[in-house]
Amino acid sequence: VAAWHPTEVFVLLFGNDVADDLGYLQSADLDPQGLPTAIHGPSGDWLTAQLRKLYIARYLRATEQKWEWSRAHEGQPIWTVDGQAEENPTWADPSAALVRELHHRVTSSGAAFTLMTVPSRYRLMGDGTVPVGELDFHQKIEGWAAGEHIPFLPLEPAFVAAPKTPELYFRQDIHFTEAGHRVAAGAITQARPDLFP
Repeated sequence: VAAWHPTEVFVLLFGNDVADDLGYLQSADLDPQGLPTAIHGPSGDWLTAQLRKLYIARYLRATEQKWEWSRAHEGQPIWTVDGQAEENPTWADPSAALVRELHHRVTSSGAAFTLMTVPSRYRLMGDGTVPVGELDFHQKIEGWAAGEHIPFLPLEPAFVAAPKTPELYFRQDIHFTEAGHRVAAGAITQARPDLFP
């Protein structure tokens, strides 16, 4: 933040970010407050670089990760859309502490901070076979942000109101399609006409 001098910071979270935070923090350099100062990338050795270029190696790694995830969540009801699971983790530290600190650093620099989350794919595209009787990730973060006095821009209303054709998410992926990006961009521009007249 200090080096870049932003005027606006928009942060978009999805459920898989919680597990990613835990993974990255295991090898991170931390300051005395336990906050990361550097995240180490892959070793970059020749063998690793070659394996990343091989489709079969990437396929095997993806299959291994899916198997590990399925084993860790065995017996739990899982929201899936065309075989892609939607994670709905508990929102707590260290992820919450990282967002809290980022908000503090951004606003202390004089910039504006806006938090967003990806709306639930399962609520919008799922077949309803698994009851959604709990808060989804979007709703959890929205409630947490209100309690922390962190500005939150809810994308869910725009996604619910948007036409469902073309689809807003990829079927075999957790990411927005071009149409989904347009809906998200529209929600941001509508919320911030001072930035996007």
